[in-house]
Amino acid sequence: MGYFIQAMDLRAAEQISLWTYPKPYDLYDATSGPETTAELLDGTYFRVTSQDGDVVGFCCIGASAQVPAGLAVGAYAHPTLLDMGLGMRPDLTGHGLGYAFVGSVIDFLSKRPNTSGLRLTVATFNQRAISVYQHHRFVPAQRFFSQRTAFMTMERPNQTLSLAT
Repeated sequence: MGYFIQAMDLRAAEQISLWTYPKPYDLYDATSGPETTAELLDGTYFRVTSQDGDVVGFCCIGASAQVPAGLAVGAYAHPTLLDMGLGMRPDLTGHGLGYAFVGSVIDFLSKRPNTSGLRLTVATFNQRAISVYQHHRFVPAQRFFSQRTAFMTMERPNQTLSLAT
């Protein structure tokens, strides 16, 4: 399946703000409402669509991709790494689509200038995602806790960016 990544628009932001995931992935649920929609439209989020134009996910960069508790422990200390976050539509998760989805996001973000690589943050219980990230050559970096949930950052230096797919 081919994916297209474009600037977030209001229609996609409203759809994404309504997504709910089954437990324990409900940690990733957004809260619907004008604040969430405004955040999704702040210029740091991008919609991911299928070839037929359906919104299948999103990605984000910078502070929008960071977990605030990680700031306190220095998890985001390397400023030249581009922080990335991503989410796939709940009904599409767990069906083997993650590798291509993450590869598309990596390809899109690797074209951004002035970064030494990519960094993401993932809940440590999310072994499905961690496995996909490891297949894309992300390596664990730092662990921290936020509200009883363990997280870790994973990093991918630039020299591996051209090997995204």
